Amino acid sequence: MKGRIVLFFSLVWLLLATGVPAGAQAQDTQWNALNAQVRELYRQGHCERALLLAEQALEFAEKNDGPDHFFVSTSLNHLAALHSILSARALAIREKVYGPDHPLAAISLDHLATLYEIQEQHEKAELLYQRALGILEKSARPNLPLLASVLTNLAALYRLTGRDAQAQDLEERAGSLGSTGR
Repeated sequence: MKGRIVLFFSLVWLLLATGVPAGAQAQDTQWNALNAQVRELYRQGHCERALLLAEQALEFAEKNDGPDHFFVSTSLNHLAALHSILSARALAIREKVYGPDHPLAAISLDHLATLYEIQEQHEKAELLYQRALGILEKSARPNLPLLASVLTNLAALYRLTGRDAQAQDLEERAGSLGSTGR
């Protein structure tokens, strides 16, 4: 597991360190300066502070370059990567403190799965949703609204990926619990 986390963080660092074409770098030195700070804070392990600056970079790019500009897409990628890092960190802490089969770990798994889904990493999202679902189904006292939410989230992923029959089954299960997902 630790090797996979190191690989994940290495890939995120690569994402944060690259992505701006040489010609575009000269277009906006303030945006570039913000992103340089984001990368440095990330490198130093200050993800929360990097996240705040990444949000500023996004606002700056949207205001100055428009909603469909390369800088906006890069800023959004940085934010997604940082949110994934923080969610993975929360999961690791919860698994260490409470154990990998605790409902709090299931909450973190659900959040991380949603981020993967947004990033169109559907296979990773599905595995995490299924793991969260397994934890909640085995729980001695299942949190029914949380279980319904995970069922709904997994069903939405199945709909998105064209598995309507599987989605319908999960939606019916969630409905019987009083779904509060998406």
